Amino acid sequence: MKGGIFCTLILKLALIYAVLAGKEPCGLTTQCLESITVSRELRKEGFHRELVTSVQCVSGFPDTLHTLLIEQMPREIYMDPYQLASEEQETGLQVLLDSDIDLEAPAYVSSGFSALVYPLQGLSCSRCFQATVPIHCRYQRPSGSGDRGELIHIQSPKLLLRAPSCQLPLDFPPQIVTDAPCSALNHSMCSWLEIHYKQVPHSVSLAINFAL
Repeated sequence: MKGGIFCTLILKLALIYAVLAGKEPCGLTTQCLESITVSRELRKEGFHRELVTSVQCVSGFPDTLHTLLIEQMPREIYMDPYQLASEEQETGLQVLLDSDIDLEAPAYVSSGFSALVYPLQGLSCSRCFQATVPIHCRYQRPSGSGDRGELIHIQSPKLLLRAPSCQLPLDFPPQIVTDAPCSALNHSMCSWLEIHYKQVPHSVSLAINFAL
């Protein structure tokens, strides 16, 4: 038993030393970890949009890497589970919702929700992960102040990485190890590395009109 604990400790120290030395555990360099950026944009107009998120690093990601975006969506926004299922069949993009979604409810009787988005590698860029997720605006309560619209802000997502074929660096600040579902199809928990990243732009928002 003591020998096993000693070997585990040596492995952890070796992984941390590899990161500090700029080597490549799981094919990830410190340069890549420190240069990761997340860019966001909204496409289309009106109540039905596409939230496009791209994850990049300067040296590119290894082929064995998986990424996960944890989105916290406001009550003014919803995702259609049936549309997401269709998107998965067509593109392979997986999205796991944390609760049932009422597609007809207006914003003022709805709650925010979490969505686990598993981006795909190399769709429109050879060295990035990207996810295009359809989102929809809920109807708003008419404003008594005369305002005819509202600006809805979408929070920045958490970014998690994992590599099934090897072990990611352990608890190397500011990165931390956390558990999350392995995929939208496999709800078993896997260990992921939560990454602190640079976002460009810092946030995204959309304007919606109140119901008349």
